[in-house]
Parts: sequence; C-alpha cells; structure tokens
Amino acid sequence: MKNDFDWGNLKYFIALAKTLNLKKASKITGGTHATVSRRVKQLESELKTRLFDVTPLGHSLTSTGDELLKRCSPIEEQILGISRHMFGKDLSISGTIRITTTDTLSHTVLPSITKSYLKEFPDIQLELLASSNFFNLSKREADIAIRPSSNPPENLIGRKLGRIKFNVYAASKYLKSFPIKDLHKEKGKHTFIQLDNSLTHLSSKKWLDGFLNNHSPQLVTDGLLTSAAMCAEGLGLAVLPSYFTKYYKGLSLVENLDEKIGSDFWLLTHKDIRNSYKVRNTMDFLEKKIRASMDGLI
Repeated sequence: MKNDFDWGNLKYFIALAKTLNLKKASKITGGTHATVSRRVKQLESELKTRLFDVTPLGHSLTSTGDELLKRCSPIEEQILGISRHMFGKDLSISGTIRITTTDTLSHTVLPSITKSYLKEFPDIQLELLASSNFFNLSKREADIAIRPSSNPPENLIGRKLGRIKFNVYAASKYLKSFPIKDLHKEKGKHTFIQLDNSLTHLSSKKWLDGFLNNHSPQLVTDGLLTSAAMCAEGLGLAVLPSYFTKYYKGLSLVENLDEKIGSDFWLLTHKDIRNSYKVRNTMDFLEKKIRASMDGLI
C-alpha cells in the first residue's frame, strides 16, 4: 500500500457500505452524491480492487468490499471513541449541538423552548432532528435525545423527566353533539380516530385496538399530530398524550387510562460526552424548561 494512502476515503466507503445508497451515504458524511462516489472510486483505485457492484437497482458489496467493511468496523469505533472523548473536553458553549426528538415534541413542547435556548446561547448552531427512530448517539449522529422510551439504549445516560400519559379525548363541540355517559357501553355510537399499523408499537394504539375489538375505526391516521388535529376539529375520539391539551385547545377528557398506557420520558446523551461543557449546560437548560412547560401534564 502506498504511503500516501488517503484514510479519509474510508469514511465514505463505510457510509456507502452500510447504507448501499448514495443519498443516505451523502447525508451521513455531509458530502454530495458525487463526492461519495468519487471518494469510493479513489479508494478502489488505491486498493486496486472493486469494492461495489453497481446495478440499476443500486449498490451491493463485492466479497472484497464485505471483507474490508468487517476490518473497518473496529477502526471506525476507535475513531468515534476519540471524537466523543475530545468533544467532551470542550469548555465552550459554541459550535453545533444536534438534538434528536419526536415529531410530536418538536411541534408542541420544543418550539418555545428552542427560542429561549437560542437566545440564551447565541453562539450555538442547533440542529433539531425529528424522527420516530433513535439516532445513533454513539456515532455522533446526535448529541442529545429528548424522547419517550420504555427501554433507552444501554450506552446512553441521562435524566427521566416523567411519564407521558395517554387518555381518551374529544373536542368540546363533538361532545355537545354526541354526549357520552358511559364510553364502554356507547362505543358503537361514536367515531374513533385510530393510528395505522406503522405505529403498532404504541401502547395507546394497542389499547384502542383492544377496546374497539371488531369495530373498525372510521378514521385512521399515520401519526399522533394528525389524530390530535382531527380530534380537535370534532371528527371523533382519540387516544392522545395528556400534554396535548395544552397545545390543542378545546380538547376535553373523556376517560382516564391506566398509566401503563404511556411511556417514560427521557433526556439522554452518550456517556462519553456527558461531561462536555456545552452538552451538560444544554441538558440542564432543557431539563429546567421542559419540566416547567409540562408541569402537571407528565
């Protein structure tokens, strides 16, 4: 191997090897599609071997590419460990902070808190990443996670902020037209807004599925935000987080549900960067503001 071997090309190779998709690889590396493709071709030229087969369906690893990926895995983890360790030495509140959260929190609780945070820390560039999945904090895809979870990943540490409760709600105007005395006896008379099967992991969906039994809901949505908007408009009953009542006016409680139908609410970071000055200060700020904003609601 030449002494001028470009180790930087391995980053692009690993990203493409793990995703087999130029768009996803470019997002991980921060480069363009062309950059990822060019750097991988440079690596193939340096190693004098083909690492990927390219077909109309996309990329696939050759046997050599697969072997290289396996050899790169421990190297990648060591480099990421160095990055996390040195990031933790930073004693300034400037630069970039990446926070991963859910779409529900990013549309309700976090906008006003984000405004206060950026005013408090004007030298921070905040990247707010809303997703239903945990970003990989080990690989610095995000620095802090704000999200519900019954079982946070073991390599993350943080603070439990409370428990998100779910109850049955309806709009006041719906209840004026369709008053409810006993939901269990009258469920056949009412319209329910249910989540689709992409959200079967939610205990609230499982409860409503069981409650409705063989009754099919008239309205199905792919998210809690849409369900809340439809419910607030008076289209039917929905099982929603209790804190939504602060953001969707006119929602009335129909029935309290067991606390088991919910999830713990966490503020998390990776253990290697917990002592970073800006991460620690950011988490302290977020904890204080979130607790104040959701007081009595979680």
